[in-house]
Amino acid sequence: MIDGKAISISLFAGAFGLDLGIEQAGFHTISVVEKDRDATKTIALNRPHLQESAVPREIDAILQDLLNLE
Repeated sequence: MIDGKAISISLFAGAFGLDLGIEQAGFHTISVVEKDRDATKTIALNRPHLQESAVPREIDAILQDLLNLE
């Protein structure tokens, strides 16, 4: 938890529309995964705390880290 809020990771984030609702429900998003360059630019502009993770990347690149696959 961060500041009393449950944390979330946004996969297939798009332009962050669904995540706005998740934030309104009381979650704090700590990372995003999205392959579309324009969508990641939108996220980075609107959520500066996500700027580091809001870079275009494929989900396969992150699944190994999340699931410890080899």
